[in-house]
Amino acid sequence: MRRTHFAVGLLSLTASCVYFNSMYDAQNTYAEAVQIQRDGIQATARVQFDSVIAITERIVSGHPESKYAASASLMKTRAELANQLPAAAANTAMGMSALSDKKRDLDTAAGLEGVARRQLDELAAADPLLSQALAGEISDEDEALFLFHRGMARLESGRTDQAAEDLAATGIQSELSMEGRLDLARALSDVGQYAASARLTGALVRENKFANFEQSLHVQLDTLARRAPVILDSTLAIELDQPEQPDSKRSALYYFRGRSREQISDTLAALQMYDG
Repeated sequence: MRRTHFAVGLLSLTASCVYFNSMYDAQNTYAEAVQIQRDGIQATARVQFDSVIAITERIVSGHPESKYAASASLMKTRAELANQLPAAAANTAMGMSALSDKKRDLDTAAGLEGVARRQLDELAAADPLLSQALAGEISDEDEALFLFHRGMARLESGRTDQAAEDLAATGIQSELSMEGRLDLARALSDVGQYAASARLTGALVRENKFANFEQSLHVQLDTLARRAPVILDSTLAIELDQPEQPDSKRSALYYFRGRSREQISDTLAALQMYDG
């Protein structure tokens, strides 16, 4: 009998170690994938996120009774969202109640499902899920993420005033990808939060060491030049003071400062900026 109990205990300990190691590998792979994605290497990032999905799926489906199953489910949901698989992410998040009764797990899963619903254009479903999460127990990083997506859902639903509150509270958050931060900058501009939009746009410009800005960033700079020329001009003036700017980038910054000056009818200053 003792040998049987010992064998069962040993198997349980071995299984626990396997799940722990799997989660450790998944966490490291996920962190690497996020960084690779932010570096703009999308194909490699997708492969890494697929690996995270596969690792965590084995835990969630094969061993739902494991103490690591809830964490694996949340990570799987995040990886599915990162790989633009919102339908799969929503389904994964909905399964949390079968894995955990902890409020933090359930609230986080609700928020992630809300993100997925917004990406699926199910705005009416997204808002209450995100609101549930924001009223519950979540991390600071998830609070920023969920505020952003609730703000975007409300903006897309025509609820501009409520959207402005959420988007302004989001701020500049590392949890958002570069594309997400650019979406936030555009949305802030759309709801009249020009100073916040310009700060975030300036940060994105600073991260881009050269002048090969994405077309979407060009459009955002041009939008701010038209809507808030004085604010953009002062923002780009700060960027031009940064050391070791390549000539190509300085020329691009001077161009958009010229666009800003042109909008406020300061023609002479605009010409000087265009000349660089």
